[in-house]
Amino acid sequence: MSKQSKLFQNSESFERATLDLHGESHKSFYYKDLWFSPKADFKSNRLLKSAQSILNFFAVVEIRTKLVSVTTLAVALLYVWWRAGFPRVAPLVLMWAATLAVDMGTTAFNNYFDYMHGTDRYRDVNEPDKVVARGHVGPSFAFWSAFWCFCAAVVLGFFTALSSTLWIIPIGVVCMLAGFCYTGGPLPISRTPVGELFAGGFLGMVLFGIANRVWGVAFDGSVLLAGVPSSLWIAAILMVNNTCDIEGDREAGRKTLAIRLGPGAGELFVILYGLSGFAFGILASIIGVFPRAHLATLPVALLAVIPFWHAMHRDGYTHATKGRNMQRILKILLLSSIGMLAGFVADMM
Repeated sequence: MSKQSKLFQNSESFERATLDLHGESHKSFYYKDLWFSPKADFKSNRLLKSAQSILNFFAVVEIRTKLVSVTTLAVALLYVWWRAGFPRVAPLVLMWAATLAVDMGTTAFNNYFDYMHGTDRYRDVNEPDKVVARGHVGPSFAFWSAFWCFCAAVVLGFFTALSSTLWIIPIGVVCMLAGFCYTGGPLPISRTPVGELFAGGFLGMVLFGIANRVWGVAFDGSVLLAGVPSSLWIAAILMVNNTCDIEGDREAGRKTLAIRLGPGAGELFVILYGLSGFAFGILASIIGVFPRAHLATLPVALLAVIPFWHAMHRDGYTHATKGRNMQRILKILLLSSIGMLAGFVADMM
């Protein structure tokens, strides 16, 4: 038996372990695609397998989309700094780590349940993020990635509560349940017309409010209003995703807002969510929730995102244009958040 084949003596049992509920077998990405040299020693091949497993994990949690939660936390940090001073280091770091753990776990569960519910079977599985549907990793890899991310979030959340307030524990549990139920459970929230606003609310206002409480600012009406722009910009991202997926989602039995209203209305809501986020930001600046500097920085950011809206309108919202449109809407979120951050920085200088 060659050195290469010896590395996979237990491959049959591994494949049995990754049978999904539809009876289909999924080989692991590193087993199928990574080249193991028969001349390399066992330690080198183990390192290659470990490296590929890390890459698989980053793919399952869609690491590039963590920009969503990162921008909300960044805006919350600058808001707290502007309003009450820079927070203590321990709760600052723990809050960021716990948030990323919940976000990554939620995304991994999304990949797992979208596949197990058959949603991704009706979509263009050439999307690079759909690593489970494309057979790059088995569904069990996505499930256990999500499970361990949530375990890490529990530990990090506990220490976050010890460094700030114990009320964070029940709030964190609710957030984790919401992340799980977004695509899991008997009635996944993502399959309903309120999915965009639900996810936007949790990744926007709720996360913004939790961060403020952990970092020393009480949750009040001003904090609630300050988190609205992030919620609306995140809802726009999900609307782009669902509008591009209308055909496949309809065949899979989903009833998203984009399906109910049609692609034209879906595109309209993408722009409406975006413009409303800027409007709330400017309103917050006028009434004193944000500094007056936002009256200058947010309009500049708005001008910067208009070409991306135009490009999405020009290309349309389909499976074929989804990859480009998702990149554009993430750039819109980044530019919008930079406009928000710039207002705080300008006022504190």
